[in-house]
Amino acid sequence: ILVFSLWLSLCDIKSLQLPLWGILTAGLTLLTARIIFHKWDSLYYLLSSAILTSIYFIIKFITKNKLGSGDLLFGIFQGLGFRPQYIWICLAVEAVTGLIYFLIIRDNKKKPFIPFMASGLLLSFLADCFAAF
Repeated sequence: ILVFSLWLSLCDIKSLQLPLWGILTAGLTLLTARIIFHKWDSLYYLLSSAILTSIYFIIKFITKNKLGSGDLLFGIFQGLGFRPQYIWICLAVEAVTGLIYFLIIRDNKKKPFIPFMASGLLLSFLADCFAAF
């Protein structure tokens, strides 16, 4: 999760685009790992993925396409990283880190959103992992 999140964040910062093969590789790798190591919980991760992607789709509609297709695809990968009860952590971290960034950098150019999504993913993943103990 960390490697793919970091790499995809750097791609988004550099070119404001995600390579389709990269996001598909990330998603399929994580889905395969979930099925192998968490057989019985795999549906929870798929549910989390569906919920997050739906939320991002609604945000994309409300903001008139400010979120790109790569952000929606990253939402699928992101949701596979933790169970649905941690979605609120993910969205809160994204909102806070994004708001801080956008308040500091006040230009009208298009800005990458994947780094904020990745920070939400990582903290939610850690919360999910520590809750298991």
